Amino acid sequence: MPRAFFHLATPLPAGDAAIAAVEVVGDIDGALAALSIAPVKVGVAAVRDLCGVDTGVVARWGQGHATLMPHAGPAVVAGVLRACVKGGLIPTPGTPGGETIDERLHAALVRAGSPLAIDVLLDQPRRWRTRGADDALAPGLVLGHLIRPPLVVMLGPPNVGKSSLLNALASGHVALVADGPGTTRDPVGVPLIVDGLAIRWLDTPGLSEAPACRLDAMAQRAARDVIARADLLLIAHTLGVEPIEHQCRAGQRALHVGLRGDLGQPGRGVDVLTSVRTGAGLVELAGAVRRALVPDGALAHPGAWVFWPEGQANNAGVAGPKRTLRKADRITRGRDYERAYAGRTSVARGPLRIHAVPSATGKTRLGLSISKGGGTSVQRNAIKRLIREAFRLCRGELPAGHDLIVSARPHEPMGLQAYQHALQTAAKQLADTWNARASKGRPG
Repeated sequence: MPRAFFHLATPLPAGDAAIAAVEVVGDIDGALAALSIAPVKVGVAAVRDLCGVDTGVVARWGQGHATLMPHAGPAVVAGVLRACVKGGLIPTPGTPGGETIDERLHAALVRAGSPLAIDVLLDQPRRWRTRGADDALAPGLVLGHLIRPPLVVMLGPPNVGKSSLLNALASGHVALVADGPGTTRDPVGVPLIVDGLAIRWLDTPGLSEAPACRLDAMAQRAARDVIARADLLLIAHTLGVEPIEHQCRAGQRALHVGLRGDLGQPGRGVDVLTSVRTGAGLVELAGAVRRALVPDGALAHPGAWVFWPEGQANNAGVAGPKRTLRKADRITRGRDYERAYAGRTSVARGPLRIHAVPSATGKTRLGLSISKGGGTSVQRNAIKRLIREAFRLCRGELPAGHDLIVSARPHEPMGLQAYQHALQTAAKQLADTWNARASKGRPG
């Protein structure tokens, strides 16, 4: 899908105007291809078939800016706008068929739990009004943490003070504290505000290589699943105790936090040293967590922010390098879909059902089947883009040589990392199933 935005620049058709103007900014070459419009060179205005709806003019003002000029009849304009949405272009505030900027802003203010979000959101109407065609957009994925609280997970050995730290930050008794290991068995989730950012903090049970009992083993398996989905990991360090070695997944951030600093420095590599007993380092830790999730540069970015949900799929790279999934990595033929379904090997991950079958090509490929039973076309396109981008980002970590078909029920678009986690865990489970069949000599 192209990373491009559009809006109707002329008034809604009333029968008087002869020509309408639909402004398009972003990946113009990709947008024209998605709309089945023949290419137009920069600096050229050319007559083109407009999405099979009308014959009009396409003026290419720059590499990232073009104007579509159909006739201004209401049916024609509506058809062009529908084609833009169907082609994966994102309507900017004020476009017919979507909310106004004020409506989007009101909805975002209701959802936003972070005090830091207020000033940034309230300035968006001005930024969108004054935005030039070539102005860079603000980093949407990062700023999205201001609206949807990110998941922060603390992990470390048993009985090193993780729960005490959580209690101190929450200013209350939310996690059990005792001298013996294993006091926290289930992950404890608490909403917190750290340096103006709302987060979801999970205090995990202490992780160890040899769980003491079956309940401990079950608790640690649940904790490791949560850890894989975290937006930020806090690795606990305490004097005299070896920290847990953890390999972060691609794109996952981590901070190394020293606990019980009043007893001494736990060693090298600690980003923040804290002491619950004296209160030292707690403010510094809150600031470090916020900056790891929403850096100062993102907060200070002067650009307009695509903060509405259906725009989040394009936030991953609107102003950055081109990110695409190659045709060779996509499943496009019907018989390949039928082959995957015939394998009768699938698992559910929330609103997704993921089917897998060993690939005839030896490559790992992705196919999508998005239900039209509910939700708008904009939401469905956003879900498709997010799943494709999640696959592109984690493809190197997936078991090799399998065709994956993702069927999605109607749902609100989730975060990119949630789709990545679903693909990674499902693909591994399904590959293990096929490998077990092969080892027993069973046909797929």
